Amino acid sequence: MRRQELLFVVATLVTSAFADAQIVLGTGGSDGTYFAMANDMIKRCGATVTISIKETEGSQANLQGIIDNVLTAGIVQFDVMRYYDDKDPAMARVKVLFPLNEEEIHLVAVNKATKESGFLGMSFGQKSLEIESLKDLAGKTVVAWGGSHLSAEYFQYKLKIPFNLVDLTKEKNPSAVAAKMLLDGQAHALFAVGGAPLKWLRDEKIFGKQFKLVPMGSDVLDQVKGTYNGARLNYPNLANGQVPTLSVQALFVTRDYRTPDGAAALVKLKQCLIENIDHLRDMPGTHPKWRAVNPGLPFERWANYQAPARKKEF
Repeated sequence: MRRQELLFVVATLVTSAFADAQIVLGTGGSDGTYFAMANDMIKRCGATVTISIKETEGSQANLQGIIDNVLTAGIVQFDVMRYYDDKDPAMARVKVLFPLNEEEIHLVAVNKATKESGFLGMSFGQKSLEIESLKDLAGKTVVAWGGSHLSAEYFQYKLKIPFNLVDLTKEKNPSAVAAKMLLDGQAHALFAVGGAPLKWLRDEKIFGKQFKLVPMGSDVLDQVKGTYNGARLNYPNLANGQVPTLSVQALFVTRDYRTPDGAAALVKLKQCLIENIDHLRDMPGTHPKWRAVNPGLPFERWANYQAPARKKEF
């Protein structure tokens, strides 16, 4: 074999080795649950499969990245998938590799009655704007960002509550901007979906006793069953204690890859997580949501990924 041919063969083998078992994974912001859990996957399974994390704006960006073939996979909320399913035929190729954790809905408001101006802005005729339930948001301003913005849109549609939704996705520090807007009376509630505890919501320097969680009970759940489940939240730094809320399933989502390399990467990652789930649940420093993850179970509300059968060699 000539030297040029040998170099070509070696280069091809090296390229194939690196191409095999490689996943470009869309997560979310660096202070979020998705990003933390993706890093946990790398620490435990990085020797088995190459995972390249792409920090994104959350579920919506991850799903769009999968559809556009920018990402191999992404962590996506189920309600965002439901939203897209009604609008994009490309969703037929989107599959669930395995379910992750439940993501709780955090509805945050100021812990005191704000005031709505009366006639000509005078105090006469003012009325309380205390937010006690989801229904109190009718005609009010709600802030959200990332995939939570789409979830808030879905809630608005399903529950027929006409609130004004402001998207803070492009803000450098959306949680801090949201807190200021609430305290200044520019917004009445913050709508965020994420695996509790949310790191930014536990920051007492920004979110202290001047804020509270707004409960969402069975009356709301009855209207959105099939997409959401019941859950509870408790943040000691906020004013109230444990409150009922709703949650939605977070999913490790991909497309129906048919090439051997693409399929092998996904299969290897899933198998590694199944074999190492107890380590991820118990290792100090991993995200506490791993305790609720069982990667060996299918997700029964969506089509699950099935690796293509190997072709027979003759």
